[in-house]
Amino acid sequence: MRSYISFGELEELGETIVREYLRKTKRYNALCVDIEGLVTDYLGLTVVYENIAEDDPNKIAFLSNGKRPLWVSRNEERIQVVFPKGTVVMDKVLLHENESSRRRFTLGHEGAHSVIAKQNPMQDVGCFHNEFDPERVYTIKEQKELMSFSETQADRLSSVFLMPQFILRKVMKKYKCENGLPVYGWNVFAPGDKLKLRKMADCMGVSFQALVIRLKTLGLLIPRDLTVYLENDLQLGGAK
Repeated sequence: MRSYISFGELEELGETIVREYLRKTKRYNALCVDIEGLVTDYLGLTVVYENIAEDDPNKIAFLSNGKRPLWVSRNEERIQVVFPKGTVVMDKVLLHENESSRRRFTLGHEGAHSVIAKQNPMQDVGCFHNEFDPERVYTIKEQKELMSFSETQADRLSSVFLMPQFILRKVMKKYKCENGLPVYGWNVFAPGDKLKLRKMADCMGVSFQALVIRLKTLGLLIPRDLTVYLENDLQLGGAK
C-alpha cells in the first residue's frame, strides 16, 4: 500500500487550501498569503515562540504531537516541555525583522507537516524544521532526518502555501513577465530580471531563492545558454 503523498497531490491540496482560506477571509485579491492566519485559523494549529535549546542549533521550529518533548530555555534554565498536540513552536530568533521570509516559510513548513500527517497518519510524529548547516558534520541518523522525504514534502507544500500558482501568475503579470523569465545556465539572471525577481519575492513575502526554486519547479523559467549571456550582456570572450 502506498504510504507517501505525491507532489501532484501536494500541489492540488495546497492550492485548494489557500483558495478556501482566501474565500473564507474574503481576501480574493491577496498577492501575499497571510501564512500565520492560514496555519492558525484554517489548519487549526497554535503558534508559540520559545528559545529552542536542542543540541542541534539548526532546529528552529517544531510541530508537537503531544508526546515528544522539546528542549527549551526559560529563565536561563534548559528544560524539556511537552507541548499540546498541534502546537507549532518557533524559535524566537525568527521574530527578528530581517527573518520575515524565513519565519513565513518555516510556519508554512510546519503547517504542511500537519496536513501531511492527516493524509498519512504514519508520519504523525513530532516534527522539527531543521535547517542545513554546511559547516557542520552530521551523523548518519541526522543526515537521514535532514534529507528525509517527509521534509522534502513539507518544503514543497510550504512553497505551494506561500506561492500557489494562481497567485504567482498574478504577480508575474503585475511585473510583466507572465510568459516566464530567462535563466542563463542554472542560476544566472540578467540584472533587470533579477530586480524583477526581488520585487516579486518582496510582494509575496518570500525569499529570492524560494521564488526561484518555485519558478523552476513550475517550469516558468526559460532556459538559455550561459555563453549567450557572457557574449551579449557581459561582452566577454572578445565579443564586439
